Amino acid sequence: MVVVKKDYRRYKEGKLISFATNFNTNLFLDTAVYPAPPVAKKDLDGALAFSRGLLEAHPGEDILPVLIASDMADFAGIKGPALDFTAKLAGDGYAKGGPTSKAFTATLARLEMIQGHQDKAVELQTRAIQDLSEQAAASTRARLQADLESYQAGKLPPRLAAR
Repeated sequence: MVVVKKDYRRYKEGKLISFATNFNTNLFLDTAVYPAPPVAKKDLDGALAFSRGLLEAHPGEDILPVLIASDMADFAGIKGPALDFTAKLAGDGYAKGGPTSKAFTATLARLEMIQGHQDKAVELQTRAIQDLSEQAAASTRARLQADLESYQAGKLPPRLAAR
């Protein structure tokens, strides 16, 4: 498996690379399996090329598109080919159904808001909150709710707008 859990010690030792070159991302790769250089923090074109290559190299990993779409949608000022790629990736994953489709809902809502589709963003974000299991962490529920309130106000959430 290419995707691994966060492990700060291995990250600092250079045994894991991070998609977004910071430890806050969801996507970490084992350098023994995928020995690629990390992408610079604001390098949108590099992140796009890295994402495409990663998906082509590992087509069977169902969670990989979820993590890539989520991290790409968090890039400040995402636009152009990177936005198109990310929106297609999230849209295809959401439409596909199955166990990972719900994981795309909040990401797709974020992308709809970035593209100026406020009503669709609110609809998807509401669905993301409704789809949370009872076991979901309170912090996850609070973050999704705060994002919904931002979308309803016609804004990106402060955590994204401030980047």
